Amino acid sequence: MVAKAERARQMLEWCRAGHARMMQPPLPMSGDWMILWAGTLGLLRGSLYALKDVDAKRDPKIKAAQERWWAELGGKKGTSPPIFYSFIDNDRHQLLHMGEITAGQSFTANIYPGRIVIGNNRRMRPLPPNPAAPAKFNEIGYAMFGGHYQGHDPRNLVADAIAWIEQQLDQIEQDAA
Repeated sequence: MVAKAERARQMLEWCRAGHARMMQPPLPMSGDWMILWAGTLGLLRGSLYALKDVDAKRDPKIKAAQERWWAELGGKKGTSPPIFYSFIDNDRHQLLHMGEITAGQSFTANIYPGRIVIGNNRRMRPLPPNPAAPAKFNEIGYAMFGGHYQGHDPRNLVADAIAWIEQQLDQIEQDAA
């Protein structure tokens, strides 16, 4: 029998579904965005908890491989790779345990003669007109607010995190074989 991280992979599929919804029009706005963001971020970290708490308990080979992997990663005191410690673990903790939003959405509307940007903090700030810019009537932007990935599009980080977790699961399953 081949050792498999079945529950962790199931949760990773849910992450893929969340990411796909983040990317497809109509793009989620405001409260819908936050619910989708929180759910997907929680599932990213949850997939690794499922590896430890479900898959490892079902299969001693997975358990041994998962424990070696966690020790090599650095356990709770690790700092690298940032995709895990700074994003998957820390941003999930900040949002789901402390209610601190680390990523958000902004909306830009072109209004003659200038533009107005409405961000997550619901403040409006006028921008100088840019006659050379093409006329876009609305534009939605996404960005991380701080930390290692400040300014990055959080949707891209979700895709990177999914790929990273999948690589880790592949390696753990291979080590358990």
